[in-house]
Amino acid sequence: MNLTESDKFRFWSKVKINSADQCWPWIARSKFRDGYGAFKVKRKQLRASRISYTITKGQIIDGLCVIHTCDNPSCCNPNHLLLATQSENIQDMCRKQRQARGEKSGARLHPEKCSRGELHGQSKLKDAQVQQIRNLGAQGINGHAIASKFNVSYRTIRYILSGKTWRHTLPTQFRVGNTKNGLARK
Repeated sequence: MNLTESDKFRFWSKVKINSADQCWPWIARSKFRDGYGAFKVKRKQLRASRISYTITKGQIIDGLCVIHTCDNPSCCNPNHLLLATQSENIQDMCRKQRQARGEKSGARLHPEKCSRGELHGQSKLKDAQVQQIRNLGAQGINGHAIASKFNVSYRTIRYILSGKTWRHTLPTQFRVGNTKNGLARK
């Protein structure tokens, strides 16, 4: 990417430059949804961290990511930026436990955006049928027989009974466990 002196001046005017060890936040209003600064060069929106890296350290090799040692998406301090592969970026995220999981996952934060159970377009079962399947499993009925009755695979029955799928229909006092049929009290 070839940046003009005007582009560089415009870029740094949108960054709050602090001391060398502090974050330099992107202060312009233009940001991507994930909090990274957005800077337009020749009609193309680019991440501010990539521009900062390019200006201060040189071109970014194709296929490499710019990662933050400070874990602050809006930071543009070149001392906080490193090049890494996508695999290294994911390993870094997991090592720092920054991936969305558990209560931070999108499904938990925005359940209204997730089509679950009978509301999912490819669902073959209704919530009431899932309850019937659980009742039959609790009575000790063979999973293959249950699968045949509801015209679904044995794996579908196994996942329902273990709580791996259709979890949203479980009463809140139950969770996935290692007991018979996978249901255990908290």
